[in-house]
Amino acid sequence: MKQVILSIMLLFGCTLFAGNSNVSTETSGWDFVGAPFSVAYFSGLHIIFDSNNTPYTVYQDNDTKITVMKFNKATSKWEVVGKPGFTEGVPGFVLAFDSKNVPYLAYTGKGLIPEVMKFNETTKTWESLGKLDDEGTLQLSFAIDSN
Repeated sequence: MKQVILSIMLLFGCTLFAGNSNVSTETSGWDFVGAPFSVAYFSGLHIIFDSNNTPYTVYQDNDTKITVMKFNKATSKWEVVGKPGFTEGVPGFVLAFDSKNVPYLAYTGKGLIPEVMKFNETTKTWESLGKLDDEGTLQLSFAIDSN
């Protein structure tokens, strides 16, 4: 199976300076965020930051199952949050954080029924908070209040 190398890069310091007739561009360019990691297949890549500016990435694998990864600033490596491909096949998903930086995932599962999960840092697993009784959902959006 062909492997895909996934590199996460961020653009830092791109600034335009404009003068009378002179326009100059100063940029520090793109920087890798940790080492690239390898996956067999991915789609629907999302990048989101918690309130500590820690980047997370969420993507679907070949079986349309979701994997969440977090950048570990101490080791400069990407780490799987929970286990890879922990959901059933999904067409849509969204990740958000509460005020304590706990990740929550909403996704559409079998029968296009939305489900919300919360990551349990103690058990290192994703726990279901329940499914909505709304069959046929393709796109999701949700927000978490500050409480």
